[in-house]
Amino acid sequence: MYETAMNVPLIIRHPGKIGAGRTSDLLIGQYDLPATILDYVGMGGVSFENSPGKSFRFALSGETDKWNDAVFIEQEETRVIRTANYAYWKRLRSTGEPELYDLKKDPEQNRNVYDDPAYREVAADLDARLTSFFAEYSDEKYDLWNGGGAKGSVDRPEQFRKLYGADWTPETEIKPAFSELGIKN
Repeated sequence: MYETAMNVPLIIRHPGKIGAGRTSDLLIGQYDLPATILDYVGMGGVSFENSPGKSFRFALSGETDKWNDAVFIEQEETRVIRTANYAYWKRLRSTGEPELYDLKKDPEQNRNVYDDPAYREVAADLDARLTSFFAEYSDEKYDLWNGGGAKGSVDRPEQFRKLYGADWTPETEIKPAFSELGIKN
């Protein structure tokens, strides 16, 4: 969950429509991409059930707007909230300890300050925000943190069987083929 793996550059090119060389420090989650793409192609009214995603189309034209001050990430047993100043990692019970990095003082994430008393309030605030986000947006069917299955494979299924019982298994579900029926331009 280090920056080198999670801070993936997003490059968007549309000659004549998006100015070359523009950069942004917006914290964008993968859940923001569908809303942005649809908005960009003129389908901004489409919404996704139970998704926090929203369009950042305004940034593509150099405009500014109020935006999220955090992005949320989940990778099996680790959940993360990343702000401009901090990265806080919380791990599923019995799979590891929390980690907190002060990205202004330690951008390479070499020193976990989670147990440092000076960061106690920051850790508590980030933990509350992380917990609230996943309580609102997790699909219980696929919520690995609460006994749900995975949407595909998991790296360590034995870890989840220890937590939830020998019968626990990842869910594999074939979704219906994409259809443009009902979508209006």
